[in-house]
Amino acid sequence: MGMSSKKHKNPTIRFNGFTDAWEQRKLEDLAESFNYGLNASAMEFDGENKYIRITDIDEYSHRFIESGLTSPNTDLSNADDYLLKEGDILFARTGASVGKSYQYEPLDGKVYYAGFLIRARIKPEFHSSFIFQNTLTEKYNNFIKITSQRSGQPGVNAQEYANFSIMVPSRGEQVKLGNFFKQLDNAIDLHQRQLDNYKELKKAMMQNIFNKKLRFKNGNGNEFPEWKKKKLNNFCSVTTGKLDANAMKENGVYKFFTCSHQDYLIDTYAFEGESLIIAGNGDVGHIKYYNGKFNAYQRTYILQNFENISAVYLKNNLENELPRRIQRETQQSAMVYIKLSTLTEAEIDVPIMEEQNIIGDFLSKFDSMIAKQEKIIDLFKEQKKVLMQKMFV
Repeated sequence: MGMSSKKHKNPTIRFNGFTDAWEQRKLEDLAESFNYGLNASAMEFDGENKYIRITDIDEYSHRFIESGLTSPNTDLSNADDYLLKEGDILFARTGASVGKSYQYEPLDGKVYYAGFLIRARIKPEFHSSFIFQNTLTEKYNNFIKITSQRSGQPGVNAQEYANFSIMVPSRGEQVKLGNFFKQLDNAIDLHQRQLDNYKELKKAMMQNIFNKKLRFKNGNGNEFPEWKKKKLNNFCSVTTGKLDANAMKENGVYKFFTCSHQDYLIDTYAFEGESLIIAGNGDVGHIKYYNGKFNAYQRTYILQNFENISAVYLKNNLENELPRRIQRETQQSAMVYIKLSTLTEAEIDVPIMEEQNIIGDFLSKFDSMIAKQEKIIDLFKEQKKVLMQKMFV
């Protein structure tokens, strides 16, 4: 790769052999057409004809989610116009996921696209993967944010998508860049699938441990005593955070926990010691273990002062049981959240401390594998972000 000093017309880093200036082009110059999808409901998958809706596009990988396949509930003999071809790019035109994009892959099979999606059919003289990568940039996200801020539900129509402008190099350079970043995405996907496998494996192990299909033995090879059930408030205190979500400080010295997976910082602390922090809404039910000084958002629950129970054991027990309890309690409600009684009244099945520690140590090994895999994925994503900033204009 070579370097370029023409910041406004050329990227900072380029593949060797390419020197031509990049040109600004609108998406309408790069596509043969923009079309809205099929107005049909979904039905059970017929084994051949797949139906892609906004919710079938993964939020993070932008791949077609094939775990819950459906087919269009309509006569498909006249629906060839809605059949995706190699190089097609789809855009979500409405709702919370407005702007979400997907590039059709022949490996995805015979796929028809639904009405809340817009298809851009890319001209053969342009490289679809290069154009698709431009929909994964900060520039694109800002375009969507500004364009979709209309009254009512956010939306971006076909004409507005057509007006999105990108900087475009020669086709040869487009191919190099498109293929390079596609390979990087494939590597991220591979690690993501491995992470999903680790999580599923831990989930299966927890189910077998907590329904007692899998039992450990003590150091002498003997069975442990039977487990005893008690309500959670017999084992620990349960309080809530007191702060608004915007209380965070970028250069704070203490951890600040909200209902997000992400951790933040703050200048003051209100809690200290071994704790479990549970998201009451947002990423509802997500549990974090922390030992130290911290502060918390008002919709989080803080479990502390553990008696006759290991915090690590309790974390795993709740990770196994809490989702079902939340589902039971909120099945009549559109809003999923945790009430104080969801936790305090929860029946916890508890073995003696020696077995708790064995279970905690065993499941912690899976947590370490998961954390390591998440770190690898984060590094890949950060590397991709840096490269895109330097290799795109």
